[in-house]
Amino acid sequence: MMYLLYGVVGFGLFATILMMTLERQREFGVMLATGLLRPKLLGLVMLESSFISLLGIIIGLVIATPVLIWFNFYPIQLTGETAQLMLDMGWEPIIPMMLAPWLFIDQIVIVLALMLLCLIYPLWRVYRLDLVTALKGGEHAH
Repeated sequence: MMYLLYGVVGFGLFATILMMTLERQREFGVMLATGLLRPKLLGLVMLESSFISLLGIIIGLVIATPVLIWFNFYPIQLTGETAQLMLDMGWEPIIPMMLAPWLFIDQIVIVLALMLLCLIYPLWRVYRLDLVTALKGGEHAH
């Protein structure tokens, strides 16, 4: 289930970063034509993508942390057959939440790694950007 969620996050990041670069081809062409070096342009795209990822991480932490704290103090109580099954196995019929810092850090590192993976193709596109085509509005503007 976690891998499915990572896939959703990864595709969301990839689509956002790719559209951020494709829709700004003319802007990138003007920047290159006025003397900006390609490595600086790649650094700019990486910096903007990092800000997008960090903003998503911060918003996710702000929303999820109070919910996790609530469920840590008031865990989900299982009832009915499920509770009886848990008692038969010798476990309490609750679903506890764990608030270990390493869980948060692992998720942050995974999202940042996904961001770096999603940056490969957009950075390649920006690096290989044809100046004349970009100034005309991109490859799709024919």
